[in-house]
Formats: sequence, C-alpha cells, structure tokens
Amino acid sequence: MVNRDISNHEKALLVAEAYLIEAYSDFEAVDTLIEYSKYNLAVYHAQQAVEKISFLYPNRLLKKEI
Repeated sequence: MVNRDISNHEKALLVAEAYLIEAYSDFEAVDTLIEYSKYNLAVYHAQQAVEKISFLYPNRLLKKEI
C-alpha cells in the first residue's frame, strides 16, 4: 500500500476487510482440524470466526426466539 493519507471511512473498510479475511481463514481451518481429530482447536477457530463477524455486524447478532 502506498503511504498516503486516507479517510476514516477507508481505514474502516481496510480493517473490515482484514477481519473478514481472518474470519474466513479461521472458518477454513475448521474442516481440516476436525479431519485430524483436533476438536478443541476446531471449536476455537470456529469461535474466532464468529467473534470477528460479530464485531463487524454487532446489530445483526442472532437472537434466540422464545
């Protein structure tokens, strides 16, 4: 990336993109970890993916219906 001034909006987009890339990476790791019976790590990476997505969309969290 070229060293230049960028707006807060552009910074937010870059941060969001990074979180989505990391979340996708965590999500992709889960199948492989399960395949090799690394269930505790699979749960950890799944949780990490959910937390990163939740951070980006805090008002869209799933709500349990009663």
